[in-house]
Amino acid sequence: MKGTSVRTIANAAQVSEALFYKHFPSKEAIYKEMFSYPLNKIDIVLKGLMDVRAGSELIVLMVYVIYMLILYEMPGRIAVQRSFERLLAQSLLDDADFARSVFKVYHDKLIDIFTKSLDIAVQRGDIVKLPISKENQIWFSHHLAMELQVLSMTGTPVYECRLSKDELVNEGGHLFPQGHGHDR
Repeated sequence: MKGTSVRTIANAAQVSEALFYKHFPSKEAIYKEMFSYPLNKIDIVLKGLMDVRAGSELIVLMVYVIYMLILYEMPGRIAVQRSFERLLAQSLLDDADFARSVFKVYHDKLIDIFTKSLDIAVQRGDIVKLPISKENQIWFSHHLAMELQVLSMTGTPVYECRLSKDELVNEGGHLFPQGHGHDR
């Protein structure tokens, strides 16, 4: 966004500069609007996690929510979600500034919750400590979900895995045993 002019943005959106300025007083205003979608997603996640005790249950829920938010359309936000996904993918192919900013927001708001839960789950014996940084464990889940989304961005999956999206997400739930010797 740093080297991008309003003219370039308006041309890419196929609108005049005047129309751009009618809706956005500056490039910063459009940047702020672009961030409203991931911030809204984070707020939804945090609200849903408030009542769950830190530990393995919270880890499983966080991974599940990551997949649901990335792979499924948010009712009432489908057009915004698709635009955001394309913008994020384009950023990853370009200078990655927008993607870095989005991932920083995710990191800053969620990493402490995840790492605390991971420590508790290891202490309880629910999971084994891995020789992988705690942060990379959640990012792996996030990036895998993003890759599945990228493979389906055109509406037709690049690879048909013979499972519906629901079956794929639910089949992943079998990786986590229920009631693994701890209180709920």
